[in-house]
Amino acid sequence: MLEKWPNFFIVGAPRAATTSLDDLLKRSEGVFMPSHKEPHYFSSIESSILWTAIRDKKKYLALFKKAPEGALIGESSTSYSWDPTSAKSIHQIVPEAKIIISLRDPVERAYSHYLLRIGGGITYSFSEAIKIALDTKNDFVQRIIILGGWYNEQVKRYLETFGKKQVKVLIFEEFIKNPKKTMKEIFEFLNLKNEPPEEVELVHNILTKPRSKIALSLLQNTTVRKIARNLLPASVAVFGVKQVLGKKISKPPMLEKDRIFLQNLYRNDVKNLQKMLNIKLPWNWVNGSSKSNNPISLNAIVKNLEYKR
Repeated sequence: MLEKWPNFFIVGAPRAATTSLDDLLKRSEGVFMPSHKEPHYFSSIESSILWTAIRDKKKYLALFKKAPEGALIGESSTSYSWDPTSAKSIHQIVPEAKIIISLRDPVERAYSHYLLRIGGGITYSFSEAIKIALDTKNDFVQRIIILGGWYNEQVKRYLETFGKKQVKVLIFEEFIKNPKKTMKEIFEFLNLKNEPPEEVELVHNILTKPRSKIALSLLQNTTVRKIARNLLPASVAVFGVKQVLGKKISKPPMLEKDRIFLQNLYRNDVKNLQKMLNIKLPWNWVNGSSKSNNPISLNAIVKNLEYKR
């Protein structure tokens, strides 16, 4: 029996609508997406308290066994965007694969990732999360809040490895503004003759925080999280975190000093990305000047922290 490998990969940045994209394609005629999102098979990341990477080839290919004959097969793993080995690893096995990269304003993306982590039990401020991410060298769980937004090299790797015809770059802000238009573009890119789903609704992740000290203690316990990750399906684990241990919260505003710092941090990278893609990105701060004449130092940002580690 011939092995079934994916024909395309969603490698978008974390918190850039990859879940919505995965869901919409899953409901599209002629497309097969496994129920297990983010297998991380082609990345070099290690399993962590946040996710489990499938390393066994048999287990990975088992995800696609039920794909109908002739269907396009896809999978989504956000680590493929920032892991430096993923592009070559995918190309070695599936050189003809098509790559979909979803990008979001890196400042907003970083903050969204931080808010998600609050639901997982972190108690320090966004200012300190920035500092930890920049100070940490090996722990990608901590680094990803900042690392996930360095787009230029990420996109460049895929363009150089697969070529422009096999890479589609989506912009999160354009996607959520007009999802039907974006889905039509994706269908054309994948050479799908069918129409996208009639109902094009985006998946909105609910923001939560631990509902009690006991819930916080359980969420922060690495042994509990490891057992839950190994024994429970991902959907059940997510339900437990959000509905059982968590309570819904409204999105708090980002502090202006954090926003300005991140704009200064990412500006040159995004400008280089614009040049490479030959487009103007809809992130107004990129081509303007910072709201502050003096770049804010990291030390100034974390001088007065709301929380202590």
